This record gives sequence, C-alpha cells and structure tokens, in this order.
Amino acid sequence: MNTKGKVNWPYAILTVLLAADVFLIFVHILIVQFWNQKPSFFLLDARGFGIPESFQYLKYLGIIGLIIYLAYLKKSFFYIVLIMFFLSLLIVDIFQLHHLASLWLSRVFVSFNLFEVEPLSAGHIIYSVIVLCFFLLLTLLYYVFVSKVSHIFFSHIFVLFWSFLFFGVVVDLLHGLFEKGQQIRMILTIVEEGGEMLSLSLLFWGFFRLIQQSIAAEPNLKNDYLPH
Repeated sequence: MNTKGKVNWPYAILTVLLAADVFLIFVHILIVQFWNQKPSFFLLDARGFGIPESFQYLKYLGIIGLIIYLAYLKKSFFYIVLIMFFLSLLIVDIFQLHHLASLWLSRVFVSFNLFEVEPLSAGHIIYSVIVLCFFLLLTLLYYVFVSKVSHIFFSHIFVLFWSFLFFGVVVDLLHGLFEKGQQIRMILTIVEEGGEMLSLSLLFWGFFRLIQQSIAAEPNLKNDYLPH
C-alpha cells in the first residue's frame, strides 16, 4: 500500500496551532516594543475578544468537541466531568471571573493581611491556592479510581494540563505580585499568556491523539472508568 501521501493529522494540526501561537507571540512583542501597543487587539493580554484570546476560545471549543466525541466512544461519566470542567474554564476566561473571585476574596480576607501583602494580591494568592488544591485533588482521584491500563492513554493529558495550570495560575500569581517594573511585567505577560497558548495547543493535540489511540484499541478496551 502506498502511504507516501498519507497525512499525519495530529502532528499537522499541532504544527499549525503552534505556528499560529508563535506568530501571535511575536506580533505582541513587536507591538509592545515598537508600535506603542497598537493595534491593541493583537496583544496577548488584550481585554475582550482580542485575536490571541479569541484563538484560545476556539481551542477550548475544539477540546470540548474532542472530549464529547471521546465520551461517545468510551461511554464514560469521567469524560462528562471533563466536558463540564473545560466549559467552566472557557466561561471563566471569557468573563474574567478569576479576577472577580480574587477581588471578592481580597475583601473577605482583608483582615488576615499577613506580611503586609496588598489586599488584592492576598485575594489572588488565596484564589490560586484554592485552584491548585482542587486540581491536585482531581488528579489524585483520577489515579485512585482509574485503572492502570487507562493511565497509559491519559497520563500525558495530565502532564500537559498541569503545564497549562502552571502558566495560568503560578505565573499569573507572580504577574499579579509585580505591580511595578514595566519590563518585568512585559516578560511575565509573554511567559504567562504565551505559555497558556502553547500548552492549550498541546492539550488539543493530546486529546486528538487520545481519540486515535482509543479507536485503535477499542476492540480490546473495556469501560474501566468509574462510576460504571
């Protein structure tokens, strides 16, 4: 059989996504350094529906679509939880609910302002800790309730997801602590937003690969996710 013209779709899609990410990061650097941050809709941290942020929303929707297909293939409640999870991430990102949550927590816990931390920074720290604890619990539950066979198929997804959280939570926390220093904030913006873009593209690729692996192994796989 002639396979010379066969396209490796997962890596072709990954190449396109990463190339678009790198292009948008490069455009952001050019605009900040040479064009006085205009046009602003090309900035990585543009408010509203800037081009980089809209590209992220499309990737979220693509990942949700892939997980819906996985839920159809695997008939597992675990994927329904993942759908709701990524949908909540999309809603939080669109409406910037993490900033509102940080502001609310800063007001609630303002009397516990230790080490002379600014109230908003304290709220941001508390929110980040809560989010990290939640995802740590989710990861532990996954490894407790999912079989070792399924770990082979899903472990790389969790590695990519924790890298996404690193940029979205840890680097974002550092970004919020540096109110002064334009150069530091610019570098942290590129690391945070650019890292989120690259890791979300890798997550899209990871779920695409997971579908391929699931289809290839379907005759030998059982639905080993709980609950049955």
